[in-house]
Amino acid sequence: MKKSLFFAMVILFTACKNSDTRPTISTILQGDYQTITTAELEQPVMFTSSEKITDQARIKEYISRRKTNVFNFTSGTETSNLPVISIAFKAEKKVSIRQQQNNGIAAIYQFNGNIYRQDDADIYIKKPIPDTLSYATGTIIFGGSGGSITLGKIDTRMTCVQAGYHGTICTYTPSLVLNIKKGSLYVPLLTYDVYQRREFSMSTYTATNQPVSLNPDIISELTSGDTVVVQQKYLKLEKK
Repeated sequence: MKKSLFFAMVILFTACKNSDTRPTISTILQGDYQTITTAELEQPVMFTSSEKITDQARIKEYISRRKTNVFNFTSGTETSNLPVISIAFKAEKKVSIRQQQNNGIAAIYQFNGNIYRQDDADIYIKKPIPDTLSYATGTIIFGGSGGSITLGKIDTRMTCVQAGYHGTICTYTPSLVLNIKKGSLYVPLLTYDVYQRREFSMSTYTATNQPVSLNPDIISELTSGDTVVVQQKYLKLEKK
């Protein structure tokens, strides 16, 4: 009886072990996906060089004093001014990404990249070679930094050089991190308000609904006098 029970347990353990060796989500993803029209919002969070603040009363009081801030850091869901992001998963971990703003502005951005890394929570996509653009071209949609502070999980900070009569030429590498939650894919969006205080000056940076995951080491990027308010949002991807 004991021997039969032992063999039964071995068979059960082997079956469970084999069932866990499933292919990762990046190896089975195929086809076209697009974001839905409603974003899920997390509560705003504030960071200084010494602490992470989740007290909503303190955050609201700080935002009310920031006259340059134009965002409403609210909770719940959001349906306006959201980007429409289409992602085509192809063979050999190749990915095509296209973004269009859904706010009446015909801003379209796209790039072809590769899935180069994946963990239990994220899929990392990056273009193999950097893009080159004029400094005056406009906003980098898949950016991940505000000023000298790296806000994004992937740093897509521009490198710029003076190009004579052509002005300033910059290069950057388009990238995107997708979140895996409960077996579904989500595009993270980040709205941020950055205040940097230096010895003789101050700088501010604001942006809403940038497709990027928050840098988990954001506090290490801040120095005395810096304050950052962020709100992470999530757009679910559904197969067409």
